[in-house]
Amino acid sequence: MMTRVADIYSLRKQGKRSISDHMNEAVNYIKHLQNRIKRLDAKRAELKKVSDLISSSTSTDDHGGESSYGGSPSCFTVHPCCGGVQIVISTAIGFRSGEEGLRFSISRVLEVLLEQGLCVVSCVSSKIDDRLLHTIQSEVNDLESIDLSALEHKLDEVLPRSK
Repeated sequence: MMTRVADIYSLRKQGKRSISDHMNEAVNYIKHLQNRIKRLDAKRAELKKVSDLISSSTSTDDHGGESSYGGSPSCFTVHPCCGGVQIVISTAIGFRSGEEGLRFSISRVLEVLLEQGLCVVSCVSSKIDDRLLHTIQSEVNDLESIDLSALEHKLDEVLPRSK
């Protein structure tokens, strides 16, 4: 342990630092902050998309009725993300229907993703107001080989919709 501490101290610059050293350190710090701001902007944009999805799924149209998303027990978005695909599904809590086919099954969604060649990395569910928000992260070896519109079509067949 003492040798490691000695190694660390030996790497530290001795004596007074020059102005150019201070400037280089300041430049590195500014670059670090700029990268952090970019990452936070991307995260904010992602959260805004999710927020918009939730608000659109519970909004009403100009005629006083429920919108196309609001009347349905579930809605979803699919978009590429970090070498894979992210699917965000918003479902109504406590949705009951006389038809067995209209029940939401997260396992069926995961089956569809596996059939499409996606490797599910994470699946997180959160309760927001009267809805459940499922966020599924998946990876794929070749993102170009995945047809997002076909995946959306398959998920549209699996996810329950009110009639």
